[in-house]
Amino acid sequence: MCWPRRTRPQSLTPPGPDWGGLARDTAFLIGYQVVAIGVIFLLPEDVSNWHHKSNPGEQWVHNVSHPTFDNDSWWINYLAHPYVGAMYYIRARERGFGPWSSFAYSAFASAAYEFGAEAFFEKPSIQDLIVTPIGGALIGAFIFEPPGPRSRPSRTSPGTTMSACS
Repeated sequence: MCWPRRTRPQSLTPPGPDWGGLARDTAFLIGYQVVAIGVIFLLPEDVSNWHHKSNPGEQWVHNVSHPTFDNDSWWINYLAHPYVGAMYYIRARERGFGPWSSFAYSAFASAAYEFGAEAFFEKPSIQDLIVTPIGGALIGAFIFEPPGPRSRPSRTSPGTTMSACS
């Protein structure tokens, strides 16, 4: 039996890595984090749970110097973090980067958050630095490039062509 073969339309296939686009995406990502930190900093301490507001730079230096295993809920560490890692991974894939480069970008973005914005509040989490990019790459690869032999696309779905029967 013959199944249609999935192909990407030429217009969706980038010619190569879009470094400028990924740099712009990263700037937005970091910008959003800076804005969020500013808003949280302005909130009262009983709302933000951010103590040591009198010297946030000193708190940040202390936190980034002492990464640790966190005590977050399992769903935050093993569901939410891989989901965010998948968003990082897919962003790089959509910008024309390969699987390994996209994994590296996911690891970079995770580390930027752990040692950047989040370090104002708490110490960087060792398991987040591991789980976010690895889980994200696995989930992201499955979403970005669904497995071919296990899926059976309809003959009328966009982006399919008929393959020769063997």
